[in-house]
Amino acid sequence: MYEEEDDDSKEEDCEIYRLTAKEDWKKVGGRTRARTVDPIPFTSDNEEFTVNISDEELERLKDDSDNIRFYKVFQWLLPKYGDKSFWKFLAARMRNYMIHIMRSDGFKPLY
Repeated sequence: MYEEEDDDSKEEDCEIYRLTAKEDWKKVGGRTRARTVDPIPFTSDNEEFTVNISDEELERLKDDSDNIRFYKVFQWLLPKYGDKSFWKFLAARMRNYMIHIMRSDGFKPLY
């Protein structure tokens, strides 16, 4: 069995952490569980850094409570190829590549 040896002759540069004293803790009041983060206002007016989104597209990013959902923003940011979404485009390319390596390299998928 492996036993760990203590080698006091080696000195390593490491940080030592300790528990923070209770009197140094600050309680956040109210119903919030974490600190609030104020939004950063969008201040650019030039055409290079403007957000190019229509009112209809903006409404599609919101849920039933009129909150913008981040996953919908990320989907909106993905490129589109004609009328195909990024995921359909990627799936078609992966299928084409899979068929190519099966025919040319003799690759046999397991599943």
